Amino acid sequence: MQSVDVLPLLISIFAASLAGFSRGFSGFGAAMIYVPLVTIAYGPITALVTLFLIDILPSLPIIYRSVHQFDRSLVLPMSLGACIASPIGIIILLAVDRSIVQLSIGVFIIILVVRMIMKYEFIFVANTLRSFVVGSISGMIGGALGLYGPPAVLYLLGVTENAKQARKNIFVFLTVESVFLGFYYYFYDMYEKDHLLLSAYLIPFYAFFIWFGARQFVQIDKELYRKIMMYMLLIISSVLILTALGRN
Repeated sequence: MQSVDVLPLLISIFAASLAGFSRGFSGFGAAMIYVPLVTIAYGPITALVTLFLIDILPSLPIIYRSVHQFDRSLVLPMSLGACIASPIGIIILLAVDRSIVQLSIGVFIIILVVRMIMKYEFIFVANTLRSFVVGSISGMIGGALGLYGPPAVLYLLGVTENAKQARKNIFVFLTVESVFLGFYYYFYDMYEKDHLLLSAYLIPFYAFFIWFGARQFVQIDKELYRKIMMYMLLIISSVLILTALGRN
């Protein structure tokens, strides 16, 4: 990244601001907003690596408030699965056509989301094995596309009616998954000096909008929160499908 590249930087600032609001408000969505836009500006590797760099510190205050209240029986098996499967996703990122992966994930998610919207019921029964499998799927998708939220969010929304509890579980799991990916990025030697420079520009915007989004969450009704989450996932899955088809 060159300092004179104003348009890519402005695109990235916009992406970081919108992603920060989504992260603070819902607990997830940052990757789905940030990665596609920054990929346009700088490429997929820069998008994935800088998302980790700008997210980890601003997320700590919310993690601190959530860490004693998240559901360990759900989040810990999911985190273990994500830890094991994330490197597989990174191998896919480096070796497989992204369009095929995006299309498969988009179709899978849109089917589940439409079912939940139409039936408006919680369709998952939690157990340790299921949590581990969902975490593994999320980890693999996170490594491949940086979009590790949708499977985990669907599952965590589907096992609890409490919006505040679901948000805490989502926030903790996605932060743990982000840390795993940050370590694996280092292992695969994906960090560059330009990533640090871009992250330094973006962190103030991302941090402010995380704070602002978290303030908006406090004022929202739990049923409205769940509806917003479902429609966010529906839009994200649709964009994944259309983007994948557009490359073919």
